[in-house]
Amino acid sequence: MRRSSGIALPALLSAAGGCTAAWYHDDADREVSAILREFDRKALADRAATVVLPKPAAPEPAAPAPVDPGAGPAAEPLRLDLAQTLRIAVTSSRDYVTRKESLYQQGLGFSLTRFNYGPQFDSAVSYLWGDGEKALDTSSFGASLGMSQLLPTNGSIGLSTGLSRAMNRGDGGDIDDWSTSAGISFSQPLLRGAGYDQYREGLTQAERSMVYAVRDFELFRQDYVIRITRQFFDLVKQKRQLANSTEDIDSSRRDVQRAEALRKQGRGLESEVVRARRRLVESEQQFNDAQVNLERAIQQFLIQLGLDPTVRVELVEEDPPFEPVAFDPSSAVEVALQNRLDMKSRREQLEDAERGFRLARNDLLPDLGFSASYSSGGSGRGGPANAFPDTWTRSASLSLEIPLQTIDRRNSWRQAEIAIDQARRDWDEFLHQFRSDIEDQLRALTNTERQLELDEQSLAEEARSVRHQELLFRVGEASNRDLLEARQKLVQSKNAQIERRVDHLIQRLGVYRSLGILFIGADGRWSVGAPADAAGDGR
Repeated sequence: MRRSSGIALPALLSAAGGCTAAWYHDDADREVSAILREFDRKALADRAATVVLPKPAAPEPAAPAPVDPGAGPAAEPLRLDLAQTLRIAVTSSRDYVTRKESLYQQGLGFSLTRFNYGPQFDSAVSYLWGDGEKALDTSSFGASLGMSQLLPTNGSIGLSTGLSRAMNRGDGGDIDDWSTSAGISFSQPLLRGAGYDQYREGLTQAERSMVYAVRDFELFRQDYVIRITRQFFDLVKQKRQLANSTEDIDSSRRDVQRAEALRKQGRGLESEVVRARRRLVESEQQFNDAQVNLERAIQQFLIQLGLDPTVRVELVEEDPPFEPVAFDPSSAVEVALQNRLDMKSRREQLEDAERGFRLARNDLLPDLGFSASYSSGGSGRGGPANAFPDTWTRSASLSLEIPLQTIDRRNSWRQAEIAIDQARRDWDEFLHQFRSDIEDQLRALTNTERQLELDEQSLAEEARSVRHQELLFRVGEASNRDLLEARQKLVQSKNAQIERRVDHLIQRLGVYRSLGILFIGADGRWSVGAPADAAGDGR
């Protein structure tokens, strides 16, 4: 009997273990499934009841509705030319305002740093009341005023004064105790952390950082104006391409009519009619796509300008101003080295790193500090005049650190050496790449100007080809296919010319920016070589 129990017990435990694992699995599934069903009901149960469907589009009116003489005038569309666009961009654009606020916040930080280098005052007023069983009713108040100032030697000096009054109320009468204090303290590092350079470093770096921030913001303004200018003329380009598509549709319709007429006269083939109709359908599809893309692009542009995307807009079709640019590459590089704001910042940041490296040597010195203080105090009854400070104390101390473990300072110094070497190598690489970029920009601009000349010739050739094919088609010496292909090439040439003109303007502004001769006015207009005058011709 005992033997049988010994055999059954392990089997029972093994079976229980197997059942327990399966039970855990099923129990987890049951609980999680219940949770998912619960939150599915909470999150999605009333979704169908709360879904709102858009209204169907209103049918286009067959004729314009009569104007009510008593109704007010319709709102005028927003007229956007380049000048107005840039003016809006630098006043209401979210990106622009955010960057401007970031610069303002950095100015706040600099104001605190500069304030910390001036005298620092502190004051306090306190009152204390106390009472207890079989104890006197006591109260006291006090006031203190102090001042501290950093010294050009990177030491500090402090002044302090205080006045307090203790009042005890009991059966024995009133007892008032007055006390006053005044003191001066001085501390000065003599080795590590000593000297004018150490004292001035915080403010020096804050001033440099503020200069860099202002330059970065100005470079952002230049890039931003160039980007907005590009987007504006991209919209103009799309609008003109839409007009080209309209002309293409009109031409395609005339071609269909002409092909049908020739077929009726027996001078044309059915295949030419089919080809003309197919070309008309393609033209209409291209027009619809161009119209939708233009509307979408205008809405996105208005959002970027910080405007309501639903506002009606009248986009003024301006031609990108064209000015040929011819700079000597060597002179352009020298000018850019002298003028560019980011070049100045990179050069001064290298100076900052070298200055920091020199100051880091000071961290290798041991701490040797001197401190001294003088204070006096007094106490009395009857008023503050009876507690004039008449008891003085003074002290002085000199402390020297004996560094036993300086591996952290050693490693920091070595890291500083490596960092300054890397900064110098980066500067050299930046100079080489900088020269190459300037030369590449000038070459690209020259190439675009040549392409524009070829575009003019190509456009004239394509226009002559269309006229020639029309004459040949009228007399039956050219097929409909030849005429359609000639019209397509003319439209493509017009679109390519518009795009190339925009590219040239943006490349030209990019060259001006790279040479450091681009100036952006408060209203977003640009000028070259000097700030734009409000009455001048700056864009």
